[in-house]
Amino acid sequence: MPIPRSLAIFTLGAIGCGLASLVIVAPSFETAHAQTNDLSMSGSVGRYQISAYGYGLGDGSPGSLSEHGAYILDTQTGDIFVIRHHGGPKFLGSVGKERLVGGQPLTSPDAVQKLPAVDSIELPNGLSSSEATNKLLELGFHPWEDATVPNDNWVRFRKPWQRGFHFINLRFENDKLVEVGELRNDP
Repeated sequence: MPIPRSLAIFTLGAIGCGLASLVIVAPSFETAHAQTNDLSMSGSVGRYQISAYGYGLGDGSPGSLSEHGAYILDTQTGDIFVIRHHGGPKFLGSVGKERLVGGQPLTSPDAVQKLPAVDSIELPNGLSSSEATNKLLELGFHPWEDATVPNDNWVRFRKPWQRGFHFINLRFENDKLVEVGELRNDP
């Protein structure tokens, strides 16, 4: 079936107009320019540089881990801070300054920080909720509720560990222990 002559003329005319407009308009576009490496000009860089991060491990169900936050560099002092989740800024160190651990340079063999021995809590599946709770209370854990998590059928316990907490989460079905989640954090 032949193409109608009026459609062919219209199509060729539209293509011609498009090409003509590109030839006329194209020289007015500015090309991109790379950022210079000279940062010595006053005001060329903001005082604080921020790099955000976030990760999630798991499918969002109980026991999944996730975190978000940001690293902040003070370009005038070289100080580095981190903000985790909903917390405030925490000083990490400084760029260009020797970092000390226990009064020793970080490169010194004496600067190795030793973590305390970590024993896992043995709670076998099938324990009743009262048996599991009593065992955790004997070990110094205390019940707690995480207000940021909706009711998800987990019973939560924690106790201080290092500068953070040792968390134990328990899930029961028909008053029998079916799953244990354990996490230690040392911010």
